[in-house]
Amino acid sequence: MVVFPVASTMQAAPEVRVNAIAPGIIKTAMTEELPGEMVEALQLVKRAGKVEEVVPLVTYLASDESSFVTGSEMVVDGGWAIQA
Repeated sequence: MVVFPVASTMQAAPEVRVNAIAPGIIKTAMTEELPGEMVEALQLVKRAGKVEEVVPLVTYLASDESSFVTGSEMVVDGGWAIQA
């Protein structure tokens, strides 16, 4: 659990909703140099994520549709976090 959204929500609610997105390796200019074997070894789904797979979550959290979502951490990491 990420402490930031919880602590921030306690201070900002109900005027502000605070959530966190915890991404795994996402294909961007910053990650293009990573060896494919390393990405496959780290990701349970054996590939890097795509920006297009994270954008809908960002859009949802920024919308009124998520008005009851606050203090949450959304993990979008291809299964990285559940691996031992």
